[in-house]
Amino acid sequence: MPGFAHRRHSRRAFLGQSFGLVVGVAGGSLWTGWGARGAAAYFAADGGAPMAFLSTDTVSQGEAFSLHVNSRYATGGMATFNGRQYALYSDAGSGYLIAILGAGQLATDEIEIDPGDYTVQVATLNGAATPGSVELGISVTPTNFPVDEVDLPPQTAALLAPTLVNAEYQILQTQYTPQIDHRLWQGLFQWPVVGPITTNFGEARSYNGGPVTGHHSGVDIGCDEGTPIAAAAIGRVSYTGQLSERGNFVVVDHGIGVFTGYAHLSEIDVQAGDQVVPGSIIGKAGMTGLATGPHLHWECAVNGVNVDASLWTRILLP
Repeated sequence: MPGFAHRRHSRRAFLGQSFGLVVGVAGGSLWTGWGARGAAAYFAADGGAPMAFLSTDTVSQGEAFSLHVNSRYATGGMATFNGRQYALYSDAGSGYLIAILGAGQLATDEIEIDPGDYTVQVATLNGAATPGSVELGISVTPTNFPVDEVDLPPQTAALLAPTLVNAEYQILQTQYTPQIDHRLWQGLFQWPVVGPITTNFGEARSYNGGPVTGHHSGVDIGCDEGTPIAAAAIGRVSYTGQLSERGNFVVVDHGIGVFTGYAHLSEIDVQAGDQVVPGSIIGKAGMTGLATGPHLHWECAVNGVNVDASLWTRILLP
């Protein structure tokens, strides 16, 4: 398994850093504030702009990051990033509203976000229903995604028929829609199984010598058929079923739009509504669906955007 790497700035790290003066525009008015080194942080100078910051000012393609809005300035709101909206949720005991945002690929097209400079637009309301707004900048840097040439026998290749793929996308779109309005997980995620990484997140896919049709939405972990598969973090099972590409598939909802998915299982040992903790066995490894050998396909979706699940084992969010 990959070793531990330094974590990006979280809210806790942000609050313990030294600050420098920042000047910018929020809600259409000039403001000044204090920004932490390594994080895009903004403090409001007027009543219309909320105090808000991001966990980092730079992410790579495939990463997730977090937004924090001081609850003194807002009781609710919405963030917009790369054309998608993310609700703000109260993070109990922290004094902040938070959202987890994904710089990855839509679960319904598997096309990676383009690298470049982006803006997170934050719109809030306070107890008096007074609107506020602020814009935070973030850069998405490119990731070198190799092309994976996959040879499939005709029977397996038939699972890539557009009608089957689109039907699976519709299920994913429904299952990866936020349902739980509070964060369930704590700390780093755990690996669901021990084994070699056979395919990394984001690898471009070419089947039977054809054109690249998308990017790998998860991390493939090699293991023997029947190997127990564990939940990566605290959550609630939100879906169990069989999909054409993912085979026997389990989704765990970790709250505020964060989900993990476990595919190609030979056996499912949980049902929707079950509560799980790290290490809870949810099923057994297999090769159902679009698979050429036994392994676990492990994915993470943030508000319908697939990001690299493996990074959650070493980067602390929020």
